[in-house]
Amino acid sequence: MADYSLVNKEIKCVPTLYLISYDARYYDWEDAMEDFFRGCGLASHMQLFFVKKTFSDNLSMWWRGIT
Repeated sequence: MADYSLVNKEIKCVPTLYLISYDARYYDWEDAMEDFFRGCGLASHMQLFFVKKTFSDNLSMWWRGIT
């Protein structure tokens, strides 16, 4: 089983994404996620797991509603 403890600590450096975010804030979040994943070698399902950790509570509820 893979050890994601280091990645779990580093995700705290990525800004939270809110449901209502203006364009610049979204692009800042997107750039931070790309930087976070660069060199991690995570499978896409694990990337999605860590992306969802950066969602605000409102965005998480919205996401669950559409998936």
